[in-house]
Amino acid sequence: MTAPGRLLKMSDVSREVSLHRATIYRMIARGEFPRGRPISRGRVAWTEAEIETWKQQALTGAFSHAA
Repeated sequence: MTAPGRLLKMSDVSREVSLHRATIYRMIARGEFPRGRPISRGRVAWTEAEIETWKQQALTGAFSHAA
């Protein structure tokens, strides 16, 4: 199994994918973006690996429409 890499907070994810956090939340609600995972009280994070996977899918046209 591949290591998940760093844990990214929303500001890191937003910067990585060049999308505003509101757009990311809308995409999560539509099932078009991975959900963050609770890592402590009031803190959600994404693994670097899942964001990299999402970026690859976005670049290869795996999604039907842009945000």
